[in-house]
Amino acid sequence: MHDLMHDLAVLVAKSESLMVKSDTKEVPPRICHVSVDLPSLNDRPWEIPAPLLGAIGIRTFFLPAQPLHFHVSYAVELENSLYAKIVSTFKRLRVLDLHTLRIETVPSCISKLTHLRYVDLSGNYGIETLPNSITELLNLQTLKLSNCGLKRLPREIRKLVSLRHLEIDGCHGLSDMPSGLGELTCLRALQEFKVGPSNRLSELKDLNNLWEKLSIVLPWRLPLLGRPRLKEAEEANLKEKQHLQSLIFDFGNSIDDDDGELESVLEALRPHTNLKKLEIKRYRGVRLPTWMSFLLNLVQISLENCNGCKHLPKLEQLPCLKSLSLDHLESVEYIDDNSCGGVNDESSSSSPSSSTEPTTTTATFFPSLENLYIMEMPKLKEWWRSKLGEDEEQSTANNQEERQLLSHPSFPCLVESDICFCPQLTSMPLQPTVVKLNFRQVSGRVVQEQLLTMAKETPTTVATSSSSLVPLSNLEQLDTWEIEDLVTLPEEAFRLLTSLLKLKIYSCPKLTSLSGGMRHLTTLVSLEIKSCKELDLSDGGMHFQGLRNLTSLRIVDIPKLVSLPAGLQHVTTLQSLYIDGCKNLESLPEWIGNLTSLQKLGICVCPSLKSLEISGVIGIRGEIMGGGNRRDDGSLVINNNNVFSALESLRKKKKTGKSKNNSSSNAQVLQGETCPISDPDGK
Repeated sequence: MHDLMHDLAVLVAKSESLMVKSDTKEVPPRICHVSVDLPSLNDRPWEIPAPLLGAIGIRTFFLPAQPLHFHVSYAVELENSLYAKIVSTFKRLRVLDLHTLRIETVPSCISKLTHLRYVDLSGNYGIETLPNSITELLNLQTLKLSNCGLKRLPREIRKLVSLRHLEIDGCHGLSDMPSGLGELTCLRALQEFKVGPSNRLSELKDLNNLWEKLSIVLPWRLPLLGRPRLKEAEEANLKEKQHLQSLIFDFGNSIDDDDGELESVLEALRPHTNLKKLEIKRYRGVRLPTWMSFLLNLVQISLENCNGCKHLPKLEQLPCLKSLSLDHLESVEYIDDNSCGGVNDESSSSSPSSSTEPTTTTATFFPSLENLYIMEMPKLKEWWRSKLGEDEEQSTANNQEERQLLSHPSFPCLVESDICFCPQLTSMPLQPTVVKLNFRQVSGRVVQEQLLTMAKETPTTVATSSSSLVPLSNLEQLDTWEIEDLVTLPEEAFRLLTSLLKLKIYSCPKLTSLSGGMRHLTTLVSLEIKSCKELDLSDGGMHFQGLRNLTSLRIVDIPKLVSLPAGLQHVTTLQSLYIDGCKNLESLPEWIGNLTSLQKLGICVCPSLKSLEISGVIGIRGEIMGGGNRRDDGSLVINNNNVFSALESLRKKKKTGKSKNNSSSNAQVLQGETCPISDPDGK
C-alpha cells in the first residue's frame, strides 16, 4: 500500500480502529476494532491493558500469531486464563482471531458471545476438543480450525445453522465427523469431509451451495460397517454441486475386499461438469470412473498412489486440460490401452491398415495440455498399446514403429514434461513445443525417440499449435538422469536446440560421447555432467568451442577425464568452473589463463592433480591459494582477480630473477585430498 493511501486509511479509521500496545493509556470510547501488539516482555505474562477493559463495544479483536517454539526470542507468554477474560469482557465481539497462539483449551463461556460471526482458532495444535457450548453461537458464519490437534467436532454441530465456512484441513487426528452436517445448508466452504462410523456420504446431499474446494476422505471398510456404500454415494448428489471448482477423493489406507464395488462407488460420485480440478488418491480399484472423460471444463487432473488401477479413461479430448499428473500408478502398462494410438477409434478401425498406421486428427489430442508429470510407474511400457502383425520381420519392426510414432498425434502446446522412474517406458508421444524436458530412469530409447525422430522431420510433419514451429526450438532445459542404456546423444537433434540454456547429464553409465552436436548449442549457458563412468570428454573435445555463451560448467565424477576438453579454451564467456571427483585428472591446461571471464574455480577430490602451470613453468601454489576466500568449513573459492593478479606477480618475479621454477614446492596445490575446494556456486 502506498504511504499516502496508508495515511488516508488511518485517518478514516482512527475513530474506530486501534493498535493496542503495552503502554496504551487511553482508548477512544467509539473504538470497535482492536489489534494487539505483543512485544517481548521478558517472560512476563501479557495482560489486557486497563484502559481497554472499559471498551465494552469492541467488535473485532486480533491477537498476533506466536511462534510455534517457546524459545524464540519474540515469543510472549499468554496464559489460558487470558482467553476466558477476553470472552467474558468483550461480549459484543463479532470477530475473534486467536490463530497460532498455542491455545490448548477454548473456554466454554465462549457461548456468551452471541454476536460472533467469525472465529479463527487455526494453528493451535494443543486444541483437541471444542466445548459443546460453541454450538450455541447461532450467528457464527466462519469457524477456522485448520491445523489444530482436533480429535472430534462437537456432537451438536448441526445447531450452527448460520455456518458458511468450516475449515478443518490439516486436522490429522480427526478421524470421524459428527452426523448432522448435512443440515448446515448454508455451508459454502467445507474443505474436508471425512467419512466414518458417525456420518455418511449422504450427509452431502443437500449441501449444494459448496464453493471452491472439497476433499472427501473415505478411509473405511465396508464389511466392518455393514451398510450399502453405493446407495450413499448416489445420495451424496455431487452432480448438483455446480459451484465446486476442486474435488479430491482420498481413499486413505483402506483395505477393500470388493474392488468392483469400490469402482461403482466412485462412478456414483460423479461431479458437476463445471469442475476444474480433480485429484484421486490411494484408490484401489482397477478402473477409474468413465465420467472423467466428460468433464470438459477440467483444467487439472492428478492421480496419486492408485496402485490397483490398470486402466485409465480417455483424457486426450478434454479441451481445457492444462496439467496432467500421474504418480505411483504401479499397475498401469499403457496410458491408452484401448487403441494403437488413434484418438478416433471408430474411424481408424474401419481401415484395414489402422492397426499399424492410424490416421487421426491431432487437433483433439490434449489441445491445451501444458504440464505433464509421469512418476513412479514401473510397469508403464508405452503410451499406446501396439498392435503389430505377428508375421512381421524384426528387421522392419523398428521402421514400422517409427512410422507409427509419426502417425500418432503429438502434444501441440506442451511446455513442461517430467517423465521419471518408468524403467520399462520405451515410447511417448512427441513433444515438439516443450520448454523444459526431464527424463529420469526411463529407457534410452525414449530419449532418442523424442530427440532424433523429430530431428528427421520437417516442421509440418509434427503437428503443433503453430504450424511454422521447428520441433524442439522452444526447449530451454534438458535433464537426463540415470538413463542406463543411453550410449550417445544424437547430433541431428542438437541442431534443433536453438534455445537451449541448461543441459544436465547425470548418472548415465553407458554414455560414451556427447557427439559433435555440442557445437550447435550456441545458446547454452549452463552445462552439468555427473557420474558418467564411460564418458570420454577428450573425444571430440573441440566441439566445446561452439559453446560461445557458456557461463557455468560442472564436471563431477567422470573417471575418464584426464584433461579438460581442448575446445573449452575458446569459451571466453565461462565464469564458473567446478571439477569434483575426477580421480584421473592429472593437470589443468596452460590455456586456462585465457579464460578471462572466469570468476569462480572449484576443485575437489582430484588426487592425481599435482599443480596448475602456465607456459609450463609457473605453478599456482601457495601464493594463489592464499589469495582465495576460505570458508569456515575449510573450502576455498578462488576469485578471478586474486588468481590473475597472483599470476602477474609470479610473472614479474620470473622476469626479475626472483621467481624460482620449483613445481615440487611444499606449498599447497589444487588437490582435493589435502585441500578440499568446494563448489563455488554453493551446490
